[in-house]
Amino acid sequence: MSEPEGHRTARPDDPEVPDAADPEDEVDAVDGAGTMAVGWAPVRAPGGPAAGARPHVPAQGADDPTPSAPRSARAPALWLVLAGVATSTVLTVVVDSAVGIGMLAATLVAAGTARALLGDPGPEGITIRSRGVDIFLYVSAAAALLLLALIAPDV
Repeated sequence: MSEPEGHRTARPDDPEVPDAADPEDEVDAVDGAGTMAVGWAPVRAPGGPAAGARPHVPAQGADDPTPSAPRSARAPALWLVLAGVATSTVLTVVVDSAVGIGMLAATLVAAGTARALLGDPGPEGITIRSRGVDIFLYVSAAAALLLLALIAPDV
């Protein structure tokens, strides 16, 4: 099978390719630096900077709106839902299954309420689909849990 015109596969032992990269350095697609992997060695993409060049990333300063906290610390809604699930698990084991299911349903209603009241793009960690679908799923799951808790209280 022949390669398309202008396409050449570079290998680490190829003498025509200077500075051939190690197999661990292989890049699957064109990255922000304008380099792409062809076989084993990154080569310059048309119009891009030289292979191995790093893209310019501006330093974070006072004008930068991006918070410096890690992504997981910026998702308080996710952490509150996780705390509600943990609390409902403890209540199920220590008190009663109906109490734990009630706590889990309350957590789902709280997540649905937060999704309904907070603006777009919504609380990070509990925003998954469109607002209406999220609210419907949270509230209907809470209702289903409460119904099952009433129908089978000794489970």
